[in-house]
Amino acid sequence: MNPGLVALAGYVLLGLGLGVSEALQLGDTGIAPSLLIPLVVVVAMRASAMESAWTGLLAGLAVDLLTEVPVSHAGGLATIPGPNALGFLAASQAVVAARGVLYQRGAFAVGVLSALAAGMAHLVVVLLMTLRAIYDKPSLWAPWEELFTRAGSSLYTGLAGLVLGFALLPLASLAGAPDPSRTRFGR
Repeated sequence: MNPGLVALAGYVLLGLGLGVSEALQLGDTGIAPSLLIPLVVVVAMRASAMESAWTGLLAGLAVDLLTEVPVSHAGGLATIPGPNALGFLAASQAVVAARGVLYQRGAFAVGVLSALAAGMAHLVVVLLMTLRAIYDKPSLWAPWEELFTRAGSSLYTGLAGLVLGFALLPLASLAGAPDPSRTRFGR
């Protein structure tokens, strides 16, 4: 795949996600879709395992660097690089593992895999941030609340992935990704 086109699409989707996240949020629940996960899913569906791993890691790192987490009751915020990077990496590798048994040419597959990948990424983030909260005693991290909010966000990301799949699949072909119908076992 063309890394420049993937980076440009990631930049646009990251900016779009940050810009419209409050508008797409479901009330005061904190449930909002990730628009970057469907891109990671499409790359993982079509590119090599190494390319998809790097895409997931860098996309997650970009999310980490643009996200501030409350760290104390005094109103302190911190940027913590790592949890989303490892979560997106795990999500991309889960899609790589599952792509051999999927019909990869439809937007429905992007939607379903986006929901599953977002669930995997959020599970890793909640696990890592909960482990971090163990030694950070005045932490504001509430693992169960985060887990339920992120589960809802994962389902909402699947819906966004279904919509974005109609644009991202042709973009993947334009970026030079191989057609899955021409490769053996989808690999």
